[in-house]
Amino acid sequence: MMKLTALLMPLAMLMLARSMGKSVPARFFDAQAFSVETSRRPAGLGIDRAPLLADAVKSGVLVPVGDGRYYVDRAVFLRRRRRFRSAVLASGVVLGIVVYGVLHHLANR
Repeated sequence: MMKLTALLMPLAMLMLARSMGKSVPARFFDAQAFSVETSRRPAGLGIDRAPLLADAVKSGVLVPVGDGRYYVDRAVFLRRRRRFRSAVLASGVVLGIVVYGVLHHLANR
């Protein structure tokens, strides 16, 4: 039972993170801030946490304009979102296989 709990914990963490709302880069993406001309200020998008903003800039998802505005690098954002979704899908498949194996083993005792 402990092994099953250990496998379910990462999935629960992902679900919790998903329920917390949109990420900082996702808010800029939804606002269509894709260039210097369409860049936005974080306060205008309801973002008040500087560390989250700094992390997005450091990872290359957000690009600072220099006057307090930022825009999202669309290619980087979409690539990271695709990777995240692929990881979630792969985790779900692995979890399904493990659960099937455990149930199959218990049924054939």
